[in-house]
Amino acid sequence: MKKLFVFFFLISLLLSLPEFGFGQPPLKVGALVPFTDRWGDSGRECAKGMLDASKWLNQRGGILGRRLEIFLIDDTFQPDETLAAYRKLNEADQILLLYIYSTGTALALLPHTHFNRIPTLVTSFPSHLAESLKYPYYF
Repeated sequence: MKKLFVFFFLISLLLSLPEFGFGQPPLKVGALVPFTDRWGDSGRECAKGMLDASKWLNQRGGILGRRLEIFLIDDTFQPDETLAAYRKLNEADQILLLYIYSTGTALALLPHTHFNRIPTLVTSFPSHLAESLKYPYYF
């Protein structure tokens, strides 16, 4: 009986090691990037670069032993659809970091990201958002 307990203990210890990837949940990053309209070409290239970078990181063991997952959603610049996409990323996917490609979308989601305290990376944003005391979650 004692050998069986030790066996199961060693198996559970082995599966919880970060090298095997079973012990820790992945790091989830959400991205609102346009794939259509006039920003579609550069948005697709941006998304391709993000996916390539996450693949490269995951092949080298991830970040501190945790895999990186990228959730890409098309930014249609429609307020209702943008808010629905943000809610999906926040509530269903439970992202840890958000990347927003367009300034307009970043300004529209500012109250929501600030309320939910989600660190947000924005490609470019107005200078008033650079105040770190007032907007501590925007980079």
